[in-house]
Amino acid sequence: MSSIFISYRRHDSQDIVGRIYDRLAEVFSSTSVFRDLDSIPLGVPFPQFLRASLEKTDVVLVIIGPGWLTAKDANGNRRLDDPNDFVRIEIETALQLERLIIPILVSHATLPRSDELPELLRDLPIRNALQMRPDPDFHNDIAKLIRALQKMGLQASDEDERRKAKALAQAASDVQKDVLGFLATFEHLLSTIDIVQLIKLVPQPLVPIKNVFAEMYATAFIDEANLADIADLDPQVSLKDIIEFLLQAAWDKGYFMAKFYRHNRILAPHDKLDTKTVMDHVIDQNKGIENLSVLLDVFLQRAISKCTEGRALISTLGKFPVGDRLVEIMSPHLDKWGDTVRTLFGCGVFISDVEDELLKNSG
Repeated sequence: MSSIFISYRRHDSQDIVGRIYDRLAEVFSSTSVFRDLDSIPLGVPFPQFLRASLEKTDVVLVIIGPGWLTAKDANGNRRLDDPNDFVRIEIETALQLERLIIPILVSHATLPRSDELPELLRDLPIRNALQMRPDPDFHNDIAKLIRALQKMGLQASDEDERRKAKALAQAASDVQKDVLGFLATFEHLLSTIDIVQLIKLVPQPLVPIKNVFAEMYATAFIDEANLADIADLDPQVSLKDIIEFLLQAAWDKGYFMAKFYRHNRILAPHDKLDTKTVMDHVIDQNKGIENLSVLLDVFLQRAISKCTEGRALISTLGKFPVGDRLVEIMSPHLDKWGDTVRTLFGCGVFISDVEDELLKNSG
């Protein structure tokens, strides 16, 4: 049974469709993803085979590029106006069968208006669409699509679970690589494993500590940068909410950097620590985090510096729905923001070191 059906025009989006297909096939298996190039047996009538395939499909991805709407045939007529156009047949059939349809917008394309489409396709634009951007944003966007499909009930294949385990093991063993090699491994880890699932590996007793660090430094940054009165962002998300989220993510990355580089070990589910024990140890040892050059060795200092260059910081800010405004607000304070993000990276490394020391002492 094909759980995912990909509808697209080859001349319009073939390259990125290949990347989307490869990633979905990795996660859900190639037998669960239908794409005409690989899925249609020789000699089989195309329209009949399409309908039979769509009847067995859970989700239809309609890939829309800049030329999807206006593509013309050899006579100069718009393809969508031809009742025998294969893309039109695919979408009409999916709508008739009431399949879940997700428009995927690629190469900066926009969703067509209903009045630009043939009558039987006019329900397509009311579907919520997903932007699939080129690198460096492709990995984030495809991961978002995969998470959405999994929430709909599509199951990852056993091969994908084995691939995730292999990626974790590989990251843990690459402790002697140079800085760029380490960063490549770490970013590969984040692109091949759902970051939400990875963050769940942080022991629950450490989450309140992470949140306290993030809240404390978010408040300090906003006060020092005089941003407390900023209110013209998303009405449901404040500037402080966004800053805390980004600092929590920096803490997580620092924590895992220490795991994969400094300690060369993956978290064990049976690790037993509580929040009070960790904080008592921090206070008793009088371990501060203000001076990262003391806390971090040269390798981790360089790795964190590479992750928090100005361009990387702006790129991250720009990924939010209010990204343009966020970049405008934060750009005058980018040096201070970079210092704050680096500090939270250091906090994550620091707590990972404390946790490791406590576990060794208790073991």
